[in-house]
Amino acid sequence: MSNDEVYAAGLLNRALDPATQPPEIRSYLQAEIDLLDGTIVTGTAVIDLGCGTGRHLAMFRDRLRIGVGVDYEHAYVVEARRHVSVRRLHFVTGDAEASVLPRREWYRRLGHPVVEESLEALMTEGGFRSEHFSEARLRSLVGDCAIHPFAGIAYLVTF
Repeated sequence: MSNDEVYAAGLLNRALDPATQPPEIRSYLQAEIDLLDGTIVTGTAVIDLGCGTGRHLAMFRDRLRIGVGVDYEHAYVVEARRHVSVRRLHFVTGDAEASVLPRREWYRRLGHPVVEESLEALMTEGGFRSEHFSEARLRSLVGDCAIHPFAGIAYLVTF
């Protein structure tokens, strides 16, 4: 199964359902919201890589000067554009994701067990490939920035 087929089958909607999430993922999602709530102040500009349907940008839209969401799945970008109709929020299709051990379990619970892991990506039994980034790779992509690890699973990048 290709990445396009996996996402078209509604992976994001199932992934955001608490019934499919290991405790580590639920904890991460709450830590993510808490961190963003304490970081995003009025007038902030945000790039949300892996924005899905734009839930974070929508959640903090009143604080944002400008927000750009990027997601691999074009259908999610279309849905974000439809649900978040604020002129200063923009959504584009692209590919960027992160990965750690709890995410392997999350994929398994979604019916996509990981069969291969490298420094660059995870590969599931059905052929779904999910990329992840080190601090060095993030710096190479965005240049001069501050990288803040959080919840043992992701990074917040500010510049």
